[in-house]
Amino acid sequence: MIEIKKFDINLDEVFGNLKNGKSKWCKYQEKYSVLQDNEVNKWIQDCIQQFASKGKDPSKFGITGYINELQKYCNFFEVKKPKELLMESLDDRNSRLREYLTELLKQGKNEASVKNATQSKVKSFYSHRGSPITFQLECLDSGINSNEIILITNTIRLMEERLSPQYKLIMKIQSQLGLRISDVLDELTSSKYKIEEYNGYYFIRNFMTQKEKIKINYIFFPKELSILLQSVMNCKDLTKLDLKTLFKSRYENSDNRIDGSNYLKRIKEILEDLGLKGNLKTHSFRKWFSSQGRKSGVNIEFSEHLMGHKGQNLSSSYNNNLKDIEWYFTQWKISEKNILINSEIVDQTDKEVLELKEENTKLKRRLDQTIEKNVTLEEKFNNLENQFSEIKSIVSKLIPMEKEEFKDLKKLKQLKNNSD
Repeated sequence: MIEIKKFDINLDEVFGNLKNGKSKWCKYQEKYSVLQDNEVNKWIQDCIQQFASKGKDPSKFGITGYINELQKYCNFFEVKKPKELLMESLDDRNSRLREYLTELLKQGKNEASVKNATQSKVKSFYSHRGSPITFQLECLDSGINSNEIILITNTIRLMEERLSPQYKLIMKIQSQLGLRISDVLDELTSSKYKIEEYNGYYFIRNFMTQKEKIKINYIFFPKELSILLQSVMNCKDLTKLDLKTLFKSRYENSDNRIDGSNYLKRIKEILEDLGLKGNLKTHSFRKWFSSQGRKSGVNIEFSEHLMGHKGQNLSSSYNNNLKDIEWYFTQWKISEKNILINSEIVDQTDKEVLELKEENTKLKRRLDQTIEKNVTLEEKFNNLENQFSEIKSIVSKLIPMEKEEFKDLKKLKQLKNNSD
């Protein structure tokens, strides 16, 4: 039998070092006791390998989401060595998870988080280490949250007024570009992209989403977002802006980028200050972008592309359209007015029509005057032509008479000569 190669991931290298030289992995081990168990470490390595197999950067793997759920599960049952959970019978494994999830729901925990996130993370540990759980609470449809707040434009406007410039920029990018928070904080600042200009608008070409690895051909910036970006980054010409400098910590000389969890925490604090109760995620701004796009009337295929969703059964001609920046820009412009938060695109159609009508009236008046002048000139020309004809007629009559008179005069001269 041919031996298989074992690929061990160096977790210290994957997550890098802190400023004090200490690895982030050591920090995680200090914070989460479950990481002292080798089975848990192997689970994390498996998850990272699976994550990287999709072409994603291993260092971007959201380890805290996995470890935190397993740690709380073990704390609930007072388990110090998670590998002991793997040794239980299938019935016991099922019973533990059922009891745990039921208790969380009784405590009023968010139903979507319990049924989707918590359940999947705990079951992931068991399945990756060879002891799968068959029990399953029915998951909620994607995007459904208990008591979820559906954002409206005015709410976003009120929230923006209370945010610091950097947080305001994050929120506006999510709302007006429709990007996931990971794409805003990590992908956008990865040094892969530069800002270009087309028809007076700034845009990014061939943006690759982190989660699904879907390429968005062009991401255009509404004027409102461009102005905010210019102001916050003190950069008049955005084509010269280095995107990796975005969202840096407010602390002087800090290379750390703003953390997504801190951003969400601040958003929720503002929501509470506004007296609004409900469940809010950073994804809510992306949903607002999607709903505004639908209101604009752009076709569903184009709207899905703007969201970074994989197109289904698109024709080759439509895919070619998506690559055509002129066609793409025309379609995007249709939706721009609906994704603005603090400004409006004034419809100049009526004004332009009136101006054109007025100009047409002036041109018609000039044309009538010209025609009138032409008529007058034509009449004068006709009169002159008639006069010329009369003169010509008179002249034609005079010439024969002159000839006759000349003959008579000649005869008289001859008679006179003869008489002499």
